[in-house]
Amino acid sequence: MPAAKPEAHFLVRFSRNESFVGREEVLNRLLKRLPPIAHPDACQRTVVHGLGGIGKTQVAIEAAYRVRDAYPECSVFWVPTVNMTMFDNAYREIGRALKI
Repeated sequence: MPAAKPEAHFLVRFSRNESFVGREEVLNRLLKRLPPIAHPDACQRTVVHGLGGIGKTQVAIEAAYRVRDAYPECSVFWVPTVNMTMFDNAYREIGRALKI
């Protein structure tokens, strides 16, 4: 009997912005790095950085939802790095979701 597929998880603390428009060049560059086909044997880790207020969070949120839509078998985890407490809490939440 084949092994059961692992359950996919989507832990993103933000709702999709249905009004998201633009930023396609940045979004497409980001999406080229994320899908499992980019590196099939490795987890994809990506950081979006830049000046405050330029839309990094909105681009990252849209990318997360597009990856989920295109690859429903893949897990997507949002890890905020605002401070160590939020960072640690995000990893604890991931551990609970994965039952590890």
